[in-house]
Amino acid sequence: MGNLHLNSGHIQDFEVEQVAEESGHIAAVVTIYTDRENAKYRVSNDDRHPDLGRIVTDLKAGLQAAKDTDADLKINEYSERMYLFVTYPNGKTEQYTGLRVQI
Repeated sequence: MGNLHLNSGHIQDFEVEQVAEESGHIAAVVTIYTDRENAKYRVSNDDRHPDLGRIVTDLKAGLQAAKDTDADLKINEYSERMYLFVTYPNGKTEQYTGLRVQI
């Protein structure tokens, strides 16, 4: 079982879904459940990653790979700029516009 390095916990389960916000903007909400704590993020598309559907697909695939294997998924937060740096199990790192939200 792979680790989420945010809290070095084993990924038990996760949810990645597109949601419509009050403003009408569509964003992805990522909730990760581990044996230590849970984390929730709001991710939106931007110029770097204009296709929110692709972001959702990539996050689901990366989280599933980490859950099913000994591979790791790392999330580094740069909250001052609302960036999330996600390093996928294959070693590729993507920068997304996003932030941690309260569960």
